This record gives sequence, structure tokens and C-alpha cells, in this order.
Amino acid sequence: MIDTDTEARRKVSVHDLPQLYTRPSSTSLLLTLEQLKVKPAAWDVIEEISQYDEASLPRYLTSIVASSLAWIEEESIREQVWEAASSRLSERSGRSGTIPGSLTLSQHAETD
Repeated sequence: MIDTDTEARRKVSVHDLPQLYTRPSSTSLLLTLEQLKVKPAAWDVIEEISQYDEASLPRYLTSIVASSLAWIEEESIREQVWEAASSRLSERSGRSGTIPGSLTLSQHAETD
């Protein structure tokens, strides 16, 4: 049985992630967004519990998408950050357009 109080204490808060008011570098934002990527579930693996506080992540991701990211000079880099944040948001809302999980099939010899 999972102790939910212990799990809640071990979760990483969005306040521990790069905050926009500090004008983090694009590299910092992109690395953080890569770490927030939802890994597809596998049918034969016990689901891993997220290390992040999933309830507060959508607001954090939305703030990145809504930000002008004016301190990042290159438009193409800003687009990469917005695209990554949008992807992480859609993964959490079930709108990623991908099959949520993977199924490993093994081949068995046919018997008569």
C-alpha cells in the first residue's frame, strides 16, 4: 500500500522549477520541460508515480505558454519553449494524439 502522505512530501513542487519572474535561460526552461515529459505507460510495467505535483503543473505550463518570454532574444528559441510547454500541457490533458501506452507482443510457436 502506498503512503499518500509520504508521496506528497516527496513530490517536486512547481515552485522548485524555474520561475518566469527570474527570467530563466531558454536552456533551463527547455531542460525542465524535457524532464516534465510524460512517459508512455506500458501494459506490462507497474505505473510509475510522478515525482512532480501534477495538480499544479498545468498552471505552471500555461504560464509559460502565455508568457511573451521577452528576455529570450531569438524568436525560434521562444517558439521551441512554447511548443515544448504546449506539448507537456496536452500530454496531461489527454490531447497528445498518441496512444497512451505500449504493448509488448511476444511471438509464440503455433501448435496444431
